[in-house]
Amino acid sequence: EAPYLLLTSRLVDTSQQLLTRAWRRHATQAAIGASVQKPRPAADFVVNGRLTVGYISSLPAGHVTYDLVGSMLDYHHDPHLRVLWYSGAFDVVANTGSKLTGGIKVPWNGTRSLAGLLPSKSADLIRDSDRVGLLIDLDGWIGDEPPRKVLASRPAPVQTQWLGWAGTTGDPNLQYIVCDRVIIPPSDRHFFSETLLILPRTYQLNDHLQMYRDVISFGAAARHSSNGDASATHFFGENSPNLAAPWADSGHLTLGNFNQLLKISPDAFGVWAGAMRRSPRVRLLLLTGVSSARLQYAGPANNLQAELRLRGLHDARLLRGDAIDKTLHLQRAAT
Repeated sequence: EAPYLLLTSRLVDTSQQLLTRAWRRHATQAAIGASVQKPRPAADFVVNGRLTVGYISSLPAGHVTYDLVGSMLDYHHDPHLRVLWYSGAFDVVANTGSKLTGGIKVPWNGTRSLAGLLPSKSADLIRDSDRVGLLIDLDGWIGDEPPRKVLASRPAPVQTQWLGWAGTTGDPNLQYIVCDRVIIPPSDRHFFSETLLILPRTYQLNDHLQMYRDVISFGAAARHSSNGDASATHFFGENSPNLAAPWADSGHLTLGNFNQLLKISPDAFGVWAGAMRRSPRVRLLLLTGVSSARLQYAGPANNLQAELRLRGLHDARLLRGDAIDKTLHLQRAAT
């Protein structure tokens, strides 16, 4: 049993309180056997006038989290901070990645591999060797081995979660969650075991360096044209992108969602089906494979087609988006 199973279940009595209790139970089980050391004095976490901040993740290099934070380290310029990156992934690409392979996208001397270490040894490294004062968990409950056992040893005096898991972890070893008022409305505060650190706009970081050249050039061309200086064709020559909306040529409006199917609730699917009923030109494109393993979801895809038929819609209006390489995927989304 894992928290993600709750996303695939349609329980009549499902409530946020039920989910919070389930995640708290899992966090408690993960903490069994953890050794919590005596806290260090606060002065121990400031060395040579710098506070050490650590990010921790066990996700493999190909995970979408790296598409969000891959270049983030390059923007840590505060002279009062030392920033470290802890990876529990066994693929070294997570620490030496690239635009194509995933992982962090900038050279960084402060990377630490936790792969193969016992949780207690990982905690010792973070607490005693690196003296991390603030540890930021990027995973929550995502992945095969989220760092719940490491965090249960309280290797840092302040531990928070951010980005990967937008709900509560139920983990008593995390004091805070970084969020915004959209993903966590103030009225939902009481569902969270963590104290909310609410950012003014959005909690989600996006890596502008992950934008591909044609996307960046598209924006430059649009600005160039709006100033009346030149047309997009003049700006690009023969390789000018099509600035028209995709449906202008195809005659169809395509709704696309590339989350794994287990994240799609009946309610969300019902909203999409309603849009398709109201407009015969609307189609739905869903991911039908797992990107890392290149496996196909034949059964669930067939179930979704059956759901469309039950709603009086032709199943041909459901398009299957296979798992393909990232560059091809972005091109597909643009057309």
